[in-house]
Amino acid sequence: MSVTRVIFFQDETGHAPVLDWSQDLQEENVKAWAKFREKGVEVLRLSEADITKFRKLSVPLWFEWAKKDPLATQAFKSQLDFMRSENMGYVNDAMLVDAKGQKLTI
Repeated sequence: MSVTRVIFFQDETGHAPVLDWSQDLQEENVKAWAKFREKGVEVLRLSEADITKFRKLSVPLWFEWAKKDPLATQAFKSQLDFMRSENMGYVNDAMLVDAKGQKLTI
């Protein structure tokens, strides 16, 4: 698996504002979940089996749509690199195959 190093902007003190934004976002998400529960909304999580099925269907579609336009290709490559990075680790090479097990490429 290739490694993508993610570098965040840092101000003159070495502080990365995006980390504040990320923390704030997580805190707001926690508040939002509580509001959903207060309203009686049941929050469901997909099972690992459902996630696996979804990935098998969706990943080939990512590649299909990324090939339809040069800008889409560029955006997808950037997003894919980010999802494959050590920081995220959402996607690995084993997931980047079609229904027949063939490696997907841009």
